[in-house]
Amino acid sequence: MKPTNNRWMIPIIIFLSLVLLGLVGFLFLLNVNVYTVQVMLSGDPVVTVEYGDSFRDPGASAVYFGTIFQQEPLDVPVTAEGIVDVSKIGDYVVHYYAEYEGVSGSETRTVRVVDTVAPEIALLGEETVTLPVGEEFQDPGCAASDNYNGELSDSVTVTGELDPAAPGTYILTYQVADESGNTAQVTRSVIYVDVTAPVITLLGDTEMELDNGSSYEEPGFTAVDDCDGDITQQVTLEGAVNTDEAGTYTLTYTVADAAGNSTTVVRTVTVKDMVPPELTLYGDSVVRLVIGNAYSDPGYSALDNCDGDLTGQVEVVSEVNMYLPGTYTVTYSVTDASGNTATASRTVVMEDIQARVSGGVIYLTYDDGPSSYTSRLLEILDRYGVKATFFVVNTGYASVMTEVANAGHAIGIHSTTHDFYEIYASEEAYFNDLYRMQNIIASYTGLSPVLIRFPGGSSNTISYFNPGIMSRLSKLVEEKGFRYFDWNVDSRDAGGVTHGWAEVAYNVIRGVSNRSSSVVLMHDSHGTCLKATERIIQWGLANGYTFAVLNFNSPGAHHGINN
Repeated sequence: MKPTNNRWMIPIIIFLSLVLLGLVGFLFLLNVNVYTVQVMLSGDPVVTVEYGDSFRDPGASAVYFGTIFQQEPLDVPVTAEGIVDVSKIGDYVVHYYAEYEGVSGSETRTVRVVDTVAPEIALLGEETVTLPVGEEFQDPGCAASDNYNGELSDSVTVTGELDPAAPGTYILTYQVADESGNTAQVTRSVIYVDVTAPVITLLGDTEMELDNGSSYEEPGFTAVDDCDGDITQQVTLEGAVNTDEAGTYTLTYTVADAAGNSTTVVRTVTVKDMVPPELTLYGDSVVRLVIGNAYSDPGYSALDNCDGDLTGQVEVVSEVNMYLPGTYTVTYSVTDASGNTATASRTVVMEDIQARVSGGVIYLTYDDGPSSYTSRLLEILDRYGVKATFFVVNTGYASVMTEVANAGHAIGIHSTTHDFYEIYASEEAYFNDLYRMQNIIASYTGLSPVLIRFPGGSSNTISYFNPGIMSRLSKLVEEKGFRYFDWNVDSRDAGGVTHGWAEVAYNVIRGVSNRSSSVVLMHDSHGTCLKATERIIQWGLANGYTFAVLNFNSPGAHHGINN
């Protein structure tokens, strides 16, 4: 047998053995090698996000690698899945996933949405409230809200105790929590202060009166405070009463409570002199005088127990009219410094003049009218049935001369102008004035009187500027058929000499009381003639006098001529 040549087989066998060995080794390696996809989180696996904030995912990365083969990591893309709702608190999971060559890997991250913001509380009203003691606190409340839970005002709790009766500072705490457990609280201070002053009550009267010389006893008092109670012992009293000296004294009561509220009240005590002065009248208590005699007070004195001599302070009220009969009272009064008044009175009787001539004749004559008083004078004369004589001038009441004549009174001529310097300039001037007035009288009465009265009377001295004029005129008027009359009783009611109708009446009554025939000069141009005339008539009639008018044959009662 031919030997085979297999030297070439050995390498092949070796080669195949090596290949087989390599294949087996490869398969072994392939079976031992592990491929992995690893997902790696960026940032923390648990992330906290505040409610309402935005969530920014930190992300993740992934690599693909093998334990034997592909030992160099290969980046592969990562897919994230999961929703994070930041508008709602809670835990959210984000899934991260990567896959390569059929190999996958994953990882998760927990995202916690949390609320860590505390609620907010706002006090309504003042944070510090000050109240007077005793007043109830009316809580104005508060408003509370939360960023997550919203309105929480109704969930607020208030704690704290108040004692309105006790002054002090009290704290009220307002607290609220949201569902996450976040809490908030605020406080309000309520301060009770004592603003009410104590009350002082005076026992007895607040205004007292005491007699001079008596004693004063304090009636007492009480003091009560709304917080401090009875504080009578803390009252201070200022002032004193001196009962030996009249006057008004003030007692002041003051008290303050612990809060400094003060009260003051006063009591007035008046020490009075209640004894009036002693008023003594000198002389008689009834003084009798005849009219025309002035009343002279006999005097008086006044002494007071406290003020001494008060004679100089006596007030005397007297209405004694020396010209008018009647009973008068003179009143004396004096008041001391305390207001006590003493009075006394004296009676003064003014007795009427007793007529010395009974059955005399009184001729009432009136010059310078008529006037606004003449008509009223005529009424008085008519009331008593008395006639009088009027020596008239040319006045604005010339028409009243008709009433005078119609009433049966006599009218005589006095003057047209009553201007002495014009009338007595000459005899011719006088008669021009005389005849002119005679014509005026005639125009109103139809009478041409021949009775005249010289202006100023026949004894006048104002005519001295024309020497002898009155001596000449007194003769000429009678030669021309006139009769002039002066007067023998002057009422002195003209020229401001006499004041008041009673004095006028007295002058006439005194003048006629010792005459059998009286020609009385009065003026119906003055208002005093009214009451004075009535008084004269009453007196004359009561004493047996008659009243008559002048005529041509009546007594002239001529004066002595001075020019």
